[in-house]
Amino acid sequence: GVWFVAGSAVCFALAPIGAKLAYFGGSEPVTLIGLRFLLNVIVVLAMVVLGRHPYMLPIRVLVVSLLLGILLAVEGISYLAAIQFIPISLAVVIVFTFPLQIGLLSALIGQERLDLARGASLVFAFIGVTLAVGVAAGSVDWRGVALAATTGSLIAVTAVSTSRLMNDHDPVTLTLF
Repeated sequence: GVWFVAGSAVCFALAPIGAKLAYFGGSEPVTLIGLRFLLNVIVVLAMVVLGRHPYMLPIRVLVVSLLLGILLAVEGISYLAAIQFIPISLAVVIVFTFPLQIGLLSALIGQERLDLARGASLVFAFIGVTLAVGVAAGSVDWRGVALAATTGSLIAVTAVSTSRLMNDHDPVTLTLF
């Protein structure tokens, strides 16, 4: 579990750098996301089979999972497309507004309380990301900013929606679908 999470975090962190290199070689965001999803399906399918997780979900959950999958694809494409227009560091900082958005969204729908301590923690964590990443001065194209902001917002919606589903269904099976 811990190694899987750590590996995922490393891959997520390296994704924009790898994408930038792939763009120099002539690749496109849709191709990169397609390859990432194919690899994900292979790994998670192996986890379902080897871990003896259920193979199916109720139809309603499958439909919601499909919609969340579409959001996930749009997140990935918009994130990787953003770095075509703005520096990677700026894209990362904009995308990483998603924890703040998750806190606000969870409070708005009554899933979590957003007290002063939690709110301050989210703000300070965002400041920490901004300071750690640093924002490179360079040309700022509104398209890159919009794409990065879209990514952060979709990550927040996906995270809040998925956490609710995972309370009632097998998380590995949900991840597959």
